[in-house]
Amino acid sequence: MQDLDTLYRISEVAGFLKASRATVYRHMESGLLESLKCRGTRYVSHSQLLAFVERLKASQ
Repeated sequence: MQDLDTLYRISEVAGFLKASRATVYRHMESGLLESLKCRGTRYVSHSQLLAFVERLKASQ
């Protein structure tokens, strides 16, 4: 059986990144942070969050 990727709500992602929810939404709108929508709620997978952080580190 394959492990499922953990999904985080936007408020959780904002807490991890120490950023506002609005900032997280801006990153999603710009395409830097991928997300999915399920029943009206946005989620970011653990692997997408890690990839986003790596891209931020690489750009600095």
